Amino acid sequence: MRGERMSNEERLEWDNLLLTKLTPPWRRGELVVRARLVARLEQAKRYTLTLLSTPAGFGKTFLLAEWFSSTTLPCTWLSLDEGDDEFTRFWRYIIATLQTLYPQVGGDALGFLLAPQSLPAASILISLLNDLATIPSDMILVLDDYHVLTSDEVHNSLAFFLERVPPQIHLVIAGRTDPPLPLARLRAHGGLLELRTLDLRFTPDEAVAFLRNVMALSLQHEDALALAERTEGWIAGLQLAALSLQRQPQSDLAPLARLFSGQDRYILEYLLAEVLQWQPPEIQEFLLRTSILTQLCAPLCVAVTGQQNSHAMLEKLERANLFLLPLDNERRWYRYHALFVDLLRYQLTRGSAPMLPELHRRAASWYEQHSFLPEAMTHLLALPDDAVNTAHAIDLIVEHSQSLVLRGDASLLLSWTKRLPEHLRRTPDIALASALALLVSSRFHEVEELLQIAEANMPEVLEDVDQWIGRLAALRSTVVVNVGGEVEEAISLSRQALELLPAHDSIGRGIAALNLGDALMRQEALIAAQDAFIQAVRYNVQAENYFVASTTLASLGSLLGLQGRLRDAEQHYRLALRYARQEGRTLPTAGKAHAFLADIFLERNEVEAAVEEAREGLRLCEQWGHTRHICDSYLALAKALHVHGERAQAFQMLDEALQVVTKARDEIALYSSADLDLLVTRLDIGRQRLHAWQGEYDMVEDWVRERRFAEESLLELVRQELFIRVLIARGQYREAQRLLHPLLESSRARRLGHYSIALSSLDVLAYVAQEQEQEALKQLINTLQQAQSEGYVRTFVEQGALLIPLLRTLSKHDDVGAYARRLLLAFPSGPEVSVSSELVEPLRERELVILRLLAAGLSNRDIAEQLVLTLGTVKWYVNAIYSKLSVRSRTQAVARARELDLLS
Repeated sequence: MRGERMSNEERLEWDNLLLTKLTPPWRRGELVVRARLVARLEQAKRYTLTLLSTPAGFGKTFLLAEWFSSTTLPCTWLSLDEGDDEFTRFWRYIIATLQTLYPQVGGDALGFLLAPQSLPAASILISLLNDLATIPSDMILVLDDYHVLTSDEVHNSLAFFLERVPPQIHLVIAGRTDPPLPLARLRAHGGLLELRTLDLRFTPDEAVAFLRNVMALSLQHEDALALAERTEGWIAGLQLAALSLQRQPQSDLAPLARLFSGQDRYILEYLLAEVLQWQPPEIQEFLLRTSILTQLCAPLCVAVTGQQNSHAMLEKLERANLFLLPLDNERRWYRYHALFVDLLRYQLTRGSAPMLPELHRRAASWYEQHSFLPEAMTHLLALPDDAVNTAHAIDLIVEHSQSLVLRGDASLLLSWTKRLPEHLRRTPDIALASALALLVSSRFHEVEELLQIAEANMPEVLEDVDQWIGRLAALRSTVVVNVGGEVEEAISLSRQALELLPAHDSIGRGIAALNLGDALMRQEALIAAQDAFIQAVRYNVQAENYFVASTTLASLGSLLGLQGRLRDAEQHYRLALRYARQEGRTLPTAGKAHAFLADIFLERNEVEAAVEEAREGLRLCEQWGHTRHICDSYLALAKALHVHGERAQAFQMLDEALQVVTKARDEIALYSSADLDLLVTRLDIGRQRLHAWQGEYDMVEDWVRERRFAEESLLELVRQELFIRVLIARGQYREAQRLLHPLLESSRARRLGHYSIALSSLDVLAYVAQEQEQEALKQLINTLQQAQSEGYVRTFVEQGALLIPLLRTLSKHDDVGAYARRLLLAFPSGPEVSVSSELVEPLRERELVILRLLAAGLSNRDIAEQLVLTLGTVKWYVNAIYSKLSVRSRTQAVARARELDLLS
């Protein structure tokens, strides 16, 4: 990955996207001006979709280019070809052309497209649509030659996009057939403008002007009208007829024009052959050999034809109006007219079929040398029966499979393997490459069959048998751990992979270590899981697999949080966010870190910041489509909203999370039934905690008495903790402590610092309620000593006002006095203990950090980048600082801070 920010043009080159596809073909100045149609197109801003649908040769592209060059509306352009018939590539080009006008649009969506793990199409498109909604005025997106696309996934995604596109965004689509989009619905709602054959065909006057001014054909007006009538306004047919007539003596033009107005329906087919037949042999040979190319440039033509004068030849073809269209103003790239290239390819196949493999091989070699891998593969796979080209295609697939997956091109890789003959798809290397692509696309149930194919066809002689078996084990462990297999089997497979894979196979080892950590987490072997996740981070960072590295760091942070190490946990979450922000985009795995970070903020009583982080976590996790972490985000948001006073909305969040789980149970096989049952239980626990906060202990008691979980499990620990709260609320203090003390001892022994702090604070509460003040103070001092370095606040506030007298007593304690005073400030009706009598409320540590950055001249965005916070969180902090300092601006805040000596 490159560290510095790239320009849009550099990014296109880095992603191997052709810049020429983002501009309309160059228009010759002498073309017929079609003012009536340009005026129709100018109405596109009133419609969601403008459709130009005619057979080939009616001038759709040139009409759009004419309008594109004259309209005052902001317009972007994309010329489509067969290589774009794949979801990721199609939307990468869409984002690329949008960014030519709006560089800020589509950054997150592009990150999701390139993420190693495939995301739901809806999540990606929602991100793009949200960005487009910020564009302040009307803009046009032109998609030319849409008929070349056949992928249902592409069509369905564009239909989804059209149904939700913001009202200021207008699409113009040109193609030979009606696209499979919701045209009837758009038409019924007045959202569709249509230009069809009757609209685009030349009028008689336009046809006459074309023949005289463009084709330089000296015909009488009535003869030109006859020719226009015979071609029925078909521009390409008229051009072909004119090319044929140009070779005739002037005296023959009138009768031939009359002949063309006859009833022979095959005359235009004759003209196609007639134009080609009359070209000199060297031009015919050049045309035929280059007809295999979708786009032409002189160096590419030299490579394919061997003709060193290819640049001059292209210029000659353009001057001769031989259906060669320039794609840029510099005349570097061209393409043939679609009808003409069909004829050329037909003639090439009929007369020179044995030459085809070599021509495709030459084209593929040139594209490969210039790092256009998709185009090279198109030519290598053009003739599946050609053993030489197909063998090289397999070599490239195997060579680039891992890098393609890491760049988010798993679907492109799968599209190539799908085009291979069946017996070649079953070769071990291709089966493993396909399995890896399916894994990162979360298509786990399709992987096992490929792994079995790879095993069944494993070569008898291998240079490194251990590496081969290790790769199989790493991939299979992913299947087992994600589709509800036996945990022990997942652990065994992961460890086998780590033992067998060589040190340099960072991707394979990273996958295995991650799966080992996930499996150990299910066993609640937390320390072993932590070690596995540390390994996984190291391997994935080495492999530049930041998608997996960031989610693993968030898992590490959650383990540290369970140990009560909130500062270390926060550092891991922030590192996860840094890895998730690559090349100006944010990977959706950042959502997991944001959700967990929200819990840290809430524990520190920074409630508004917790809400902001949780919302950001939910937004990104929904784009990720990861059910477990969507629920994590909902839980964090529900708790933060409840503390913020929005109780009804907090419960609504839990209801929405439950709907997500229910939908996952019905629609996807990513999680086992046991996984989903666990998510429901976690949501139930979250709901009971909110009831406990509201003092609704009857509901909590019913729930805890109805449930039992495995002994020593975290779920059972949490259930008993809730039960202890119920007992204390009921005044059953001794019974509460009878359960609490062994649970507290167990938590400490298992290094579950977070729960030991929570249980210790409950123990203090029980002692206070029994008027055992000395025992309460002793336990509270021990608890504060454990908690103060980590910044725990809410855990104590939750115990209520009974702790306030004890905290007042400890407010002058040498060791925990400052911490006790800080906690007193957090209680809703607690006393204010200000560090300065001139402050309305003392500034928290984070607020002081941000205040000093403000004084250093950093913008809110700069502060967000430096502290790895969302921009909304920084704004909340800045407003809190203004309020506490009683100021209204940044300048006033800095001046006030200097008066109070807060910047030293």
